[in-house]
Amino acid sequence: IKLCEQIIEYKSELPSDSKIKLYIDTSGGFRNAAMLFLIVGRIMSYMGIEVANIYYTSWVKGVCTVHEIKDTYDLLDLISGFEEFLMFGSAKKLNAHYKLNEEDKKNNSCTLNQKSIDELIKAMDRFSDVVNISRRGEFKTELSFLSQRLSNISFDDNSSSEDFNYQ
Repeated sequence: IKLCEQIIEYKSELPSDSKIKLYIDTSGGFRNAAMLFLIVGRIMSYMGIEVANIYYTSWVKGVCTVHEIKDTYDLLDLISGFEEFLMFGSAKKLNAHYKLNEEDKKNNSCTLNQKSIDELIKAMDRFSDVVNISRRGEFKTELSFLSQRLSNISFDDNSSSEDFNYQ
């Protein structure tokens, strides 16, 4: 908590439009040090400080390798987004997590997975709007639309969650 307080204190001394990017190295230290750093990172992101990247280093036979592991940290946003949708019917966090780069959309360089996720998030948004605005007449239609998008996603048992197939 002291570390968070010091970072917030430092931020308060900067001009209000300043951006702080936090880089975390999870290598070494006590067994729980990596988790503590991830918690600090999470608190900092709630305070408007971007976690720019997270690293882990490995030392094998005299060779040091640096691994970027922010994608693992980003799973916290994904889980939080699903929780938000299930509890409140909102897809805001999922939108932020899966926001497709507009340039990629224009260049049509999105992968099939990115496009399928985009379609699913749009369906979740539509469903969310119906729930939040209480448009009862459209509820069944949007639930069916969401169900169609969900049924088009299948997982390959031999791959990671990043490598799911879209039919």
